Amino acid sequence: MKKTRSADWKIDMIGGKKVVALCATRISDSTVHSFVKLLSRQLQSHNIGLLIFTLNSDLYWEEDVYHAEASVFKIIPYDLIDCLLYMDERVKCRRIGESIIAKAKERNIPVLVLDGQYEDTISVSFDYPAGFEKIVRHVMETHGVRRPHMMAGHRNNKFSDDRIAVFRKVIEEYGIRYSDSMVSYGDFWAVPTRVATRKLIKCSDELPDAIICANDIMAINVCDVLMDAGISVPEQVIVTGFDGVEETNYSVPRISTVNCSNAVFAKTVANYVIEHIDKEPEYRTWNIAVIPELELKESCGCIHVKNQDLSNVASLNDRFYRYFDDVRVLYGITARMQLCKHVNELSGMLHKYVLNDTFDMHDFSVVLYKYCLDRSHNIFDEEGLVPDYDKRVVICDHTSKEAYTRDLEEGELLPGLEKLVATGQPLIFNALDTLDKPLGYVCYCFDSFNIIDYSKTALITNSITTGVCNFINMHYQRYLSEKVDEMYKYDSLTGLYNRTGFMLAFEGSKGDAFRQKGSMTVIMADLDDLKIINDNYGHEAGDKAISAVASALKKASPEDALCMRFGGDEMLIIIPGKYDATLIVNETNRTLDEINKKSGDQYPLSVSCGFCEVTLSDNLDYDEIVYQADERMYIEKRKKKEEKLR
Repeated sequence: MKKTRSADWKIDMIGGKKVVALCATRISDSTVHSFVKLLSRQLQSHNIGLLIFTLNSDLYWEEDVYHAEASVFKIIPYDLIDCLLYMDERVKCRRIGESIIAKAKERNIPVLVLDGQYEDTISVSFDYPAGFEKIVRHVMETHGVRRPHMMAGHRNNKFSDDRIAVFRKVIEEYGIRYSDSMVSYGDFWAVPTRVATRKLIKCSDELPDAIICANDIMAINVCDVLMDAGISVPEQVIVTGFDGVEETNYSVPRISTVNCSNAVFAKTVANYVIEHIDKEPEYRTWNIAVIPELELKESCGCIHVKNQDLSNVASLNDRFYRYFDDVRVLYGITARMQLCKHVNELSGMLHKYVLNDTFDMHDFSVVLYKYCLDRSHNIFDEEGLVPDYDKRVVICDHTSKEAYTRDLEEGELLPGLEKLVATGQPLIFNALDTLDKPLGYVCYCFDSFNIIDYSKTALITNSITTGVCNFINMHYQRYLSEKVDEMYKYDSLTGLYNRTGFMLAFEGSKGDAFRQKGSMTVIMADLDDLKIINDNYGHEAGDKAISAVASALKKASPEDALCMRFGGDEMLIIIPGKYDATLIVNETNRTLDEINKKSGDQYPLSVSCGFCEVTLSDNLDYDEIVYQADERMYIEKRKKKEEKLR
């Protein structure tokens, strides 16, 4: 289904709703989860649906590195959406951002960039420098700090450098001379922050009286390292963060921070969408600023709490116990997926678990790119092999009571997309990828905004990816095994059984029909004048003639016949029960006559055949049977030669 914009920019709806696409990462992150929940509720109140295309990790500005996980952005249904939101600071890849925004603009879709700047786009951003200035000024003015130190993010990172500039400006206003030694780098993350804090403690003649951190994760870890070293916070060293993430409420001490309010941010974004979704897009450079607010707690000494309310922590703990039960189930699913012998079995196995009420997360569907199911290719080893993103197969549909597989139509994102959008809940899309190969995607649709459910999406995606990857590898290994088996059992020139394959087939399940009927018809066939063809036209022509005769015989034989290349230009055919062998001989001759008329070859193809009927018994002499058919075949050959001499 495709939607088209009319002259007044109104768009047909999906499931009775307009639809917004959000490009994000790490939706289990408390900040992103909170934003999604608040944004979705704002949009729901105006009958607007939300599709979320998300990565499970940031791309960290690696512009020249290929990330197969980013293939989730390849499936954005631009023809179906009415507005696009791009979280630039979360995705962290300019190249991908420019590509997504350009495709939206080509279709006149309104674009709103969140926490980022692109030419000719509207953006909504927190004024981070203004917010960071509030916490630095609070520390200097309220607490009279004289030995401030800063825990910055990455070197040469815009957000980190902006906060260093603010730190320097404010402390110099309070008469403190700035030097580079007043800055450590924690790279916005736990491990490097802990290393930097230990180095600061070890190498400082006098500890700073405040460590002002560029984000909350670093602040939590600074506090932890200080207290492990016997340094009290905030009595000896004040620590502050920045971002206002949920974890600051559960750390000890709780972190004084600057709250980049998701409520205000989500409302600002939603208001823009609601106002502009039916209008002609604005392609101009313009920023809507949201000012963060101070959130003071114990780590700076402003608030003292003796008994922290841990009821929320207890609730989270209870839910995480169930999370680990689901992990155990997922390991089992992954193991079973790789044992499936074909895609329908894979679909049935997944569907069984999706509908299993004992599994605490079963609201997902799975779509694979069709090239994954081409068992003749090793997709992980063939360089340059990429999927056609429009060729997709659904293998798990949580909205269906029955397991099935189906090729999706071009542009079809999911079965029953309209019904899913009509529920009002966001649809969350994760890429299935491994070894730099896109495999497909998973779509999640929950009936609530439980952060534990959101946190499990990455685990489920990873488990399904591993299962699909192993299934593809095993599928390919079975294909190779079958090819080796064919080489072992079949003649490469004619495609008929060789002697080994013939005997295995006759003595195995394919011989049951012979044993049930108690008799068989035997035909020995021989290409006429092969030596003349080889001597006058070459062995390639001789091989072509043998192959043509074998094909004609196989085509003329009934389905339950066993056909073998007996040797050279001789073919042996056995048929269960009594059978009129002249029917096969006549049909073969008709086929060869047609080939002779169309080929233009100077040599005609013909075949001589001998046949007999044999009753099966325990004392059956196969050599004698072949000898009888062979003798009758040579009688036929001699007749033909005599007729030529007349």
